[in-house]
Amino acid sequence: MRHPSDPSHPSDPSHPNPYAPAPWPPPGPWPPPAPRPPPAPWVRRPPAPPDPLWWLPPALCTPLALLIVYLNQSAMPLPAAWFVVYAPSLALLVASWLVPVTRTWRGGRIAFGACACLLAFVLHRLLAMVVYGLIYALWRFFGGG
Repeated sequence: MRHPSDPSHPSDPSHPNPYAPAPWPPPGPWPPPAPRPPPAPWVRRPPAPPDPLWWLPPALCTPLALLIVYLNQSAMPLPAAWFVVYAPSLALLVASWLVPVTRTWRGGRIAFGACACLLAFVLHRLLAMVVYGLIYALWRFFGGG
């Protein structure tokens, strides 16, 4: 047992009890200041400044996504009807070109383009894996080996 003169003793005022109720009234100005009202609807913020390099992320991601599609098709060709697997990538590329041309949307343009490239890379392989797995399961089910 610790002695009350010990500085780490619980009765020491420099170590307040964490389970004790908060003091009332709370410290600070009383009554607390009222929250500021929201700005009037007719007051508009100044427009965001335009981004001079808005075209750079989509311009880099578009050829990269097309190169990924080309390499995917050359490595593992899919029928032309299955090109629908690239629709999400195409939609994200279009979105990267069409978002507002402001500095605040630069991160969005980069994210849209990067996700388009990632989806173009992954979805082709995922579709091929599902199709090959289905073919293997049918082959095993119908006694192919």
